[in-house]
Amino acid sequence: MSKCGTFGDYPSDSLASAEKVLLTAWRSLERYHDDLVLVGGLAVHYLTKSTVVAFHAEANAANTGFEFAVKSLQHDFINAGQDGPIRAAEFHPGNAGNRDRVREDVATVGRMLLGI
Repeated sequence: MSKCGTFGDYPSDSLASAEKVLLTAWRSLERYHDDLVLVGGLAVHYLTKSTVVAFHAEANAANTGFEFAVKSLQHDFINAGQDGPIRAAEFHPGNAGNRDRVREDVATVGRMLLGI
């Protein structure tokens, strides 16, 4: 599979397919485990999975700030061109391409938190 421009461009089963490949190869890479680094979509998935679950648990806990958080995410964090991702990218040292990636990653996490 070639690299898509955004998270939403990938087929819905692509994350599960990549995870199956990793788990299949993991045992044969045992002697390299200390040197392996997970990057890309699976890294975002594993690093944000517990955060997404905890975020949604706040709705069930009747947290009064949950609705405000959802509105803030919808208003400022679901598209790379919105204020939240742009401000986050300002803190990233590096070239414009790196800042573009940060903006897209922040928007991806915003969409994941909202379940879209």
